[in-house]
Amino acid sequence: MCLNQQLCQLCNSPNYMLSYSCVANCSVYIHYTPNMSCLTSCPSNYYEITNSGLKYCQGCASPCYTCTNATQCLSCLSGFYYYNYSCPATCPSTCYADSSSRQCKSCVSPCNTCTSQTACLSCTQGFWNGSTCANSCPSGYFGDSINFVCSICSSTCLTCINSASTCTSCNSSLIYYNYQCLSTCPNRYYSSNGQCLECQPPCYTCSSASLCLSCSYNYLYNNTCISSCPTGYYTDQASLSCLACQSQCLTCTSAFSCSSCKTGCLYSGSCPTNCPSNSFYPLTNNSTNACSCLQCIYPCSTCSNSSYCLSCVEGFFYQGSCLVTCPDSYYANSNTASCTLCSSTFSNCLNCSSTACTLCKSAFYLLNGLCLSSCPTGYYSSSQQCLLCVAPCNTCSDTSKCLSCVTPYSLLGTTCAL
Repeated sequence: MCLNQQLCQLCNSPNYMLSYSCVANCSVYIHYTPNMSCLTSCPSNYYEITNSGLKYCQGCASPCYTCTNATQCLSCLSGFYYYNYSCPATCPSTCYADSSSRQCKSCVSPCNTCTSQTACLSCTQGFWNGSTCANSCPSGYFGDSINFVCSICSSTCLTCINSASTCTSCNSSLIYYNYQCLSTCPNRYYSSNGQCLECQPPCYTCSSASLCLSCSYNYLYNNTCISSCPTGYYTDQASLSCLACQSQCLTCTSAFSCSSCKTGCLYSGSCPTNCPSNSFYPLTNNSTNACSCLQCIYPCSTCSNSSYCLSCVEGFFYQGSCLVTCPDSYYANSNTASCTLCSSTFSNCLNCSSTACTLCKSAFYLLNGLCLSSCPTGYYSSSQQCLLCVAPCNTCSDTSKCLSCVTPYSLLGTTCAL
């Protein structure tokens, strides 16, 4: 459409308007096809291309608003942000969307990701504490050097380092030990001011630096580990401790075995008031005043001391000794296993056997194992014995001298004749 032959306002396709004239091509100018005009430069959302030696305006591809070519944006449509010649809907992780300039702007170091120039979401240096990148994390958090964030400590930790469970201090109900928070300290440690401190050797467990509860070597006595137990205690190997002897023991080797006594006499690990049988006798140590029950020495069966028997296992008891043969004036009494005084069984007897006297006291005469003050009729005395008169003597003064005769013999001098 032309105002006149020289001034056109609109040209019919394929002609382009150039200075109110319609031309077949724009020559050195740029072809703008939307209104078929010739321009010196393309509109803002177009870019210049060359085709067969002629210039044309090519529309920017969405979401570019302005561009330099088909792949390089210079600005973006609403809802998109310019970033490195492109128009993403969301900015890369290391950039933030600047709503005023509609651009993706790089986070400022030490931010790795961010929502604004000053609001970090993660860090390249330091640790993100929820709002910024800090050189250290607040109490109750640790610096995660892999993710560069402040992560919360484990619930048992009051503070921690390097990981959630590597504690450096503990909540009030727990005790600190070797980067852990425990309810009780391990063996060889004790609790002090919220920490587990090592027991001093030879303590194995303890309640303080100076109070042992058990020992790794030596023996526990009054919260101390000693090399040997005091008098009145014995060493218990299972618990490595000094345990009290029974009340009657002065010393002992176990809870049930005394080795010396406070009262009574030591017998088979106990302390009876008296030795349990006459097979044992009490002996008191003069230096320790300790009494022991010692077994009688063979062949004593019972005894009152080491040298005085009361009865015998073998032999016959005689005045505290056990004899194979009884002395003179005594005989071996098998019923009592003792040497019995002859005169206690046989009157006026000096020596005897168990069944008969063998020697009489002076002025007494032996006859059939008995001691007589005079020999009976038909006997005469010789060497303190009553000897039978030789028949036919009825009485006699020796073997050859009759004093009377048996009937029918008559005495003729000192002989008997018919």
